[in-house]
Amino acid sequence: MTLETDADRLGYLEAFGVCIDTDRGRLWAIFDDAYVSDLDDDIDGTGPRLSACRSCDIERLSIRKDSVITVGDRSYRVDRVEPDGTGMSVVILKG
Repeated sequence: MTLETDADRLGYLEAFGVCIDTDRGRLWAIFDDAYVSDLDDDIDGTGPRLSACRSCDIERLSIRKDSVITVGDRSYRVDRVEPDGTGMSVVILKG
């Protein structure tokens, strides 16, 4: 699947993602809360993130550090936004 336009990216996210609420509006994204292990600090846990969302939605909603993201009944704060240069971004969250 080629994701060349924002409309293509939105179709992909609507098919494989979930609708996410933010403190400024809604966007479609793929939410991931995978297991993370930091062997250097001996810390294990989960790493909540939006593993794929449109960069244009990040800009439209002014999502920045400490913005609130709600997935289901759980709220997170944005730790950082990582655009990938293809029109998509990863949003690292903290619980």
